[in-house]
Amino acid sequence: MATEQLADILLTIDPKLVDEHVDAFLLDEDKLTLPQLLPRIIHERGQFTNITESSLEQELRGDSSLPDEDTNMEETDLNSESYPNTSTQTSTTTNEEFYKKKNEVLKHISIALNESSLALDFVSLLISCVRPAAGTISMSSHLKKFVPPGSLNADKVSVQITPEQREDMYKEQKNVGQGWKLSSLESSSTNLRSASARLCEEVQRERVFWDTIKKNFNEKEILYKTRDKTSGKRLFAVKYGYEDSGSTYRITGNAMLKPLQDDRIEFVPLSSRGGGVKRIVRVRILRKEENDDDYSIVGESRTDGGFANDDSIKTRIEKARFFIFEEELFSQLIDEATGLIAYNVKAESESKISIGLQDETIEIEHVEYEEDNVDNGDRAPKPEDDRAEMCVTFLRLMLTVKHKKNLESKKQLTVIKASSSSRNLMKPYSLILRPLVGHFIHEHMIQLLYSMVKNLLHNLDGAQFKLRRYINLNKEELKKDPMKRISEPAVSKFTLKVPQKLKIVLELNSFDLVNFRVNTTTFVSGKKVLESTFEDIRQIEECLEWLIADYSG
Repeated sequence: MATEQLADILLTIDPKLVDEHVDAFLLDEDKLTLPQLLPRIIHERGQFTNITESSLEQELRGDSSLPDEDTNMEETDLNSESYPNTSTQTSTTTNEEFYKKKNEVLKHISIALNESSLALDFVSLLISCVRPAAGTISMSSHLKKFVPPGSLNADKVSVQITPEQREDMYKEQKNVGQGWKLSSLESSSTNLRSASARLCEEVQRERVFWDTIKKNFNEKEILYKTRDKTSGKRLFAVKYGYEDSGSTYRITGNAMLKPLQDDRIEFVPLSSRGGGVKRIVRVRILRKEENDDDYSIVGESRTDGGFANDDSIKTRIEKARFFIFEEELFSQLIDEATGLIAYNVKAESESKISIGLQDETIEIEHVEYEEDNVDNGDRAPKPEDDRAEMCVTFLRLMLTVKHKKNLESKKQLTVIKASSSSRNLMKPYSLILRPLVGHFIHEHMIQLLYSMVKNLLHNLDGAQFKLRRYINLNKEELKKDPMKRISEPAVSKFTLKVPQKLKIVLELNSFDLVNFRVNTTTFVSGKKVLESTFEDIRQIEECLEWLIADYSG
């Protein structure tokens, strides 16, 4: 805009902006009426009841000296009889200063209001160039009247460029663009090259990982994905426990397969107990020697575990699976031993169980497994090593049978009466140690009955007896389930024949695996004459002596 045009613009301050903002309580004293003026004078000067001539003269002269003594006494008398004077020279001066400062504040407020109005009009005039509606709304009526909206604007001043300068500028821009493109291509090439190398390494690592998985795992292993809590990465994990095989043990047996930088796989159990102290179940047979009260070891099971001498994933999984099985086995044995105290079964400690028999003791221990000091057949063999090995094998087989029974019980459905719903039969089998103890007791009773019958028939000419073991099971049942012989109560039978007409049948029945009773049936000339049941070996002997004495003639 030219200078001549700017000179034609008139800027005025609207007096209404100041006059409209007047304090309603600030009045002109010259225009006050007498009823309005008297209260103001009393407020500033004070009461007139105790005014004296001397005080008026002093006020007119502006003299600050005190009046004489008589006047003071007179004023004192008057003051004591009248209202106190509440106005002083200081209060008058303070009120004057207050009104003076108040007028100054009002003046500054008016100036600030005027300046802010001018600033608002200036901003509104600028906005009206771009947004006429918004600028016109906030613009004052005085400015709208004298200045048209949108008149305050700015223009872009273009620079005159020669063709040579334009060509140089184009070349410079072209060089800069080519440089940026070249830099981007080099950066992309570097990123692609590094990504390709990284992908090749990952592919090689994945190939080694899956080759290791294929080599060490078969189709029966259970692999699933999990997340590492420390790094947050998704990793493969393996179930090496017996949870899916019917086990109800608290340690399920899960481990992560964590790849390492050297293409190896680390076996990391998820449970802290799964990677604890490694223990194995060991069976020892102790027997008293002749003329000696001390027990000596006559048989001991192996403690090597039969593992391969390598550090592969397959071997580590086999070890972890074996040790969790051994821990569950001994835990079940401890639980059962507490209910077999009456049958000379004692849990001597947390890692030792003893079974007291007539002439020997069987110890079942949960000992620590030491890889550097395993039993590889270097120790001297003992006469009962095979028997001890069969005992520990039997215990492990019984735990396997328990897992199998648990799986079968989950498949069976039991219908609840008066209800249309059904539920799974979840009845765990816990017969591991009890069948073994019952087998020992049954064999001991057979030996006692055998010795007793042999002594009774020793002096009888032509007398004979026959022993049949486990008559409650036939060969076909044993072929279908070989463990049925030890898992069910055993029944053995003695048949005694005494010339000429006496026949006695003794049936030994271990009705709850550990308790027994003997059913005695007597036949004379083919007729049953007596049938009785005994639970004491002495009573059986007395009964047989009486029968032989009465019917053998």
